[in-house]
Amino acid sequence: MKVIDKRTKNRDEQWHAGDVICYWNNDDDTKLYGQITHNTYGYNEADLNDNPGNVYNTAFTNLDNLMKQIANNWDHVEKVNAHLVVED
Repeated sequence: MKVIDKRTKNRDEQWHAGDVICYWNNDDDTKLYGQITHNTYGYNEADLNDNPGNVYNTAFTNLDNLMKQIANNWDHVEKVNAHLVVED
């Protein structure tokens, strides 16, 4: 799987299920990617990096609460205007 970043200067900052996010800390330039997911249990963030799995195992009933939790754990969190390419 490959994440293609298509960010522009004027980007919509509202969060929605299906959005791809990029997050990293100041002391490590490694950018990580995830996707906001939603199911009957609530909102979650699915890891799109080399070690797949959910970063936040708890489903949040409110999308804002999930985004606050992610923002508390990382120095930078950005919405990425991207589409996912899944290859065999």
